Amino acid sequence: MLHRLFGQRPACRGYTTWVLEQESLLRISHVDFHRTERCRSAVRTMSVAASAWFSQRLDGVRVGYLGAVAFGHCSIDILNAAVAIFLTALVARFDLSNADLAWGITFYFVMASLPMPLFGILADRWNGRWLAQLGVLWTAVAFLFVPFIPTYPLLLVVLAVGALGSAAFHATGTRTASLSGGVHHASFSTSIFFFLGQIGLSTGPIIAGVLIREFGLMGIAYMALAVLPMVAIMQYLLHRPMPPVRPVAVPNSRTTRNRAARVARSALVIAPTIFILYVVARSATLQNFMSLLPKYFADQGLDSAGYGARAGALVLGGSLGTLVGGLLDGRLRRKHLMMWSLWLSIPFLYLTLNQDGIYYYLSAALAGFISNTSHSVIVVQAQAMLPKREGLASGLALGVMFASGAVMTGVAGFFADIFTLRAVMYTLAFLPILAGALLLIPTRAPAPTPALAPSPGPAN
Repeated sequence: MLHRLFGQRPACRGYTTWVLEQESLLRISHVDFHRTERCRSAVRTMSVAASAWFSQRLDGVRVGYLGAVAFGHCSIDILNAAVAIFLTALVARFDLSNADLAWGITFYFVMASLPMPLFGILADRWNGRWLAQLGVLWTAVAFLFVPFIPTYPLLLVVLAVGALGSAAFHATGTRTASLSGGVHHASFSTSIFFFLGQIGLSTGPIIAGVLIREFGLMGIAYMALAVLPMVAIMQYLLHRPMPPVRPVAVPNSRTTRNRAARVARSALVIAPTIFILYVVARSATLQNFMSLLPKYFADQGLDSAGYGARAGALVLGGSLGTLVGGLLDGRLRRKHLMMWSLWLSIPFLYLTLNQDGIYYYLSAALAGFISNTSHSVIVVQAQAMLPKREGLASGLALGVMFASGAVMTGVAGFFADIFTLRAVMYTLAFLPILAGALLLIPTRAPAPTPALAPSPGPAN
């Protein structure tokens, strides 16, 4: 029977040996078949579970509004990430020092940060209907003129004008993303918004480096032209005002009022001060790493594509960390998440400056992943401090984050000319120790001690 199934038996071997070999092949095929079926069943089970999980997460989320601002965030941050790349490529043309380069990056991000609270107020007043797409259009048009600027000061003026569009988008887009998640999914929708933005920040240096190597500075204009179709998509999805979000009912008991009064007293000075100092110290490290890593590796002989890819690895890991941080919000205390995300990133930030090849990309991805798990949590926490003023809170949080990071980039460039850029980067790698320690300072006002009733005197 077996020789009919598998062909004529070989003449050079014994028939028994041949039969045993064919039966062994049948058993192996049978085992492989059932193993393949089990793998397929496991994949189907995981797919159904993932689909159910995403359906639960997206229940109540206004996907059209969230998708419009999230992909708009990716588009505009591709342009923002290109600033450090093409300014680094212009070092020889304009004879720039480390301080000149750092202050140029600082100037752009300060101009993109300081107007954010103003645009947040406008977003609250106008319900953010058209301000986000106008911001993307404004920045893209400004970047079209970058290849034709003859002097460095005039280039900074053009970049400052384009930065206003970025400020308008980020304040409005963050508000829209948070409100699109409703009452229960604000952290998740905000993390999706920042996840797509981090994707733009990670791919922007790579795209800019390759385009500059192939086309020179005209590559920046090509990037801006590629962003313009996104404006039309955003206009289509955001032309209607977002429906209002119903507030969650809060019990009005005496205990709740006393607790709210204590929190309000602490919120006046202590909590916002600690929060702002934390954001400043955190931004001093992360913003400097994203801005100065291209120059750090350019000094080691890498071309624009090489240092663009290395800068992109850090931000790509951060994009995944932003998404995971939004998922962890609600499962972990925000204070612990913000503190440990910085402390645990310190070894990988250090390794980023010392490794090469695959070990560099692994260290950079882990450094960005761990440190950025607190990114969306910071914005949601700021919105919780200013209820019903989501646009203003978003503008203040992002404004402080980007402006402080940009100023510290200028300061780092100044010290890099005095010492070395390598020494400055090593110092910044350990700055998260201070940022995390700030959150150990108590911010809640202590509960009042109840007065003791006088003890009765001795009986007569």
